Amino acid sequence: MVRGGVLGDEYDPKRKRGGRRGGSGVRKVAGLTLFGLLVVATLVGWSVKGKGKKKGVTLEDKIRMQTKQHQVVIYSKSYCPYSRRAKDVFDELDTEYFAYELDRMEDGSRVQETLSKITGIRTVPQVFVRGRLIGGGDDTVLAFETGRLEALLFPTKDEQ
Repeated sequence: MVRGGVLGDEYDPKRKRGGRRGGSGVRKVAGLTLFGLLVVATLVGWSVKGKGKKKGVTLEDKIRMQTKQHQVVIYSKSYCPYSRRAKDVFDELDTEYFAYELDRMEDGSRVQETLSKITGIRTVPQVFVRGRLIGGGDDTVLAFETGRLEALLFPTKDEQ
């Protein structure tokens, strides 16, 4: 199960990773680690650092693509207890998620500002399931306790 996807976390192969909450910290997609994908994305103009548009893709576009590309995306801060609660719910469900730790990203505040424009919410975590905002940490726990979260994660054929 992936516990990573942390854009701001520098990849260091010597750094020990593991444990229940940390996972391997490295996910491979098409043979590339997340770090490798970021390098490739930066080379083709997807750098989040850019002030203006690059290749016609804005930061807002990138966030919208991220939330739709993965079943679960959590924009969080590593020290936030509400973010930890949201992640714990998905750990309990044994469900893969991508956690973008805004406090570890060089331009995390800019990402958070853009998220605020998209969702109208300034706080973290912001949890997206199948491209849809379900809310923060308390909202995620409530959705889990009522069964709504599992219905969103694992829809029946009629609901799809």
